[in-house]
Amino acid sequence: MRVGTAVAPSLRVLAVDTSTASGSVAVVEDGRLVAEVCERDVGGHAAWLLPAVKSTIEGAGMGPADIDLFALGLGPGSFTGLRIGVSTVKGLAWTLGRPVMGVSSLEALAMNLAGSGRGVFVCPLFDARKKEVYRGVYRPAGGRMERVIDDGAARPEALADELAALDGEVVLLGDGLVLYGDMLARKVPRCRRASEDLWLVRGSAVAALALAALADGLRPSDPADIRPRYKRRSEAELKADGGKGR
Repeated sequence: MRVGTAVAPSLRVLAVDTSTASGSVAVVEDGRLVAEVCERDVGGHAAWLLPAVKSTIEGAGMGPADIDLFALGLGPGSFTGLRIGVSTVKGLAWTLGRPVMGVSSLEALAMNLAGSGRGVFVCPLFDARKKEVYRGVYRPAGGRMERVIDDGAARPEALADELAALDGEVVLLGDGLVLYGDMLARKVPRCRRASEDLWLVRGSAVAALALAALADGLRPSDPADIRPRYKRRSEAELKADGGKGR
């Protein structure tokens, strides 16, 4: 079944992100946050996500059929978390006949600092394991984020070199700082850490990015076309070809 990509002018958006150990679900109506849950460690997205979706929709005084558009953080991030988020949202959107707008989870995290000055660079980073981080670099611009360095996986030392080459202060945020924050602070004197309460991807930010994409003329997707943006091959894929492409 194909669903139409037209959405109502008065939008009710259900937004989800499961890219890290945390999780968030939000309902936004007409650009206004109505209900949101954001938990630092959900203890497993498979058991957490559907009840969180149900309670958030009910907290907004709505039912599933009231949702016009699904917004979803597509990563990069945890392979397991992303698969669960994508499969859950796909199933809901397919059942209800609604489209999905996918966004960058790193950009959604960067949106926590969208109000920073334009001369500041924002670097969200997730722990990617294997001695790497997922990172992007953004610059605040009129309540949005302008991409400076594309999302991807990087060695922390290579990230330090990237950040040192920027011509301004860098603000870091995200769980990648737990392991690599001290090293980055030593190697990049002009960087500082955002408060830890800003290290979580919020569903409301995912919704804001989806609505901004719509305003820019981008079309949401049929649920069947939604794929995670891993930015790195999975361990299973590497084992299947004998470890090539690490």
